Amino acid sequence: MAIRTGPGYSANPTDNVYHYTSSEAALLGILSSGKIRLSSFANVNDPRESKRNINGFVVNTDSDIQPSGQDGMAVNQYTRTYLGTQMKVACFTRDYMTDGSMAFGDELTGWSHAAQWAHYAGRHSGICLEFSATKLEDCLRQQLAEYGPVFYGDVEYYLDEFSLVPISEVRYEYMREFGLDAALSHYIERHYQTLFLRKHSDWQSEHEYRLLFLDPTGSMHPRELDIRTALTGIYVGPAFQESRISMVYEFQERYPDVSFYRIYDESDGRPVLQRMARESLIEILAQRKPPFEPTSTGPLTERLALLRAADAARLSSRSEPHPG
Repeated sequence: MAIRTGPGYSANPTDNVYHYTSSEAALLGILSSGKIRLSSFANVNDPRESKRNINGFVVNTDSDIQPSGQDGMAVNQYTRTYLGTQMKVACFTRDYMTDGSMAFGDELTGWSHAAQWAHYAGRHSGICLEFSATKLEDCLRQQLAEYGPVFYGDVEYYLDEFSLVPISEVRYEYMREFGLDAALSHYIERHYQTLFLRKHSDWQSEHEYRLLFLDPTGSMHPRELDIRTALTGIYVGPAFQESRISMVYEFQERYPDVSFYRIYDESDGRPVLQRMARESLIEILAQRKPPFEPTSTGPLTERLALLRAADAARLSSRSEPHPG
């Protein structure tokens, strides 16, 4: 879906989506495990979403099954909990290609959102991960679809608050016959865009793309998704700690088909990319190599045992009395 960026300007989405995160979460979590977490929808940062509910339900007046006075409150409470805990979400930023008519198009480039570097990536000290949206969708279907419904798509933004409130079509007789969880799951399958892919226009600058999984277990714990086949780029923030840069280079061996970039700020504050050459990894590994090979062979544990024995013998010989 193309977006309008101003009079006569437009931009079209690419297949790239981006995930901003801290250096710890990227290096020690996502890149080390090759997995990303889909967390409970109750944890999203807009309460207009996290506390979203389905207002009431549809009653068939011709049916013999009629709700009691307490049913409405009980259903609303259960529904809010169900929507918040059962639905798992992972959030990304969509990349856009401008038509060339904009003076500055970097604001629509997925890795260069200054606000997201500040809010989600440790005030520019973190990492931005680039993925193929198509391959992420493949991962989602292949790994989780057998356990529950999966959904994905771009978030749409609305200024009108009423556009954010889903209209209830959950039927009371379905709740009683098939179970409230089944009735809600069926409703979600039909209306997931309204429930989970709509946000207030205050968030429009994030150009959000989401992966969604309706978890039947009811657990509040995240579900993990292996994303190694979908990862295409790693962008290191301009305030990234130099002491950790060697860790980034080491991941080049684990992800040989992924592009690595370092972001620097120009004097005017605009971001500039520099490719992280694989030759630098070779230099880092060479610095860690001992300057000469030992005469003893074998793994470190064996050579260390031999060294301890030799040193013990040396110390023992020094403690023996010398002949007078």
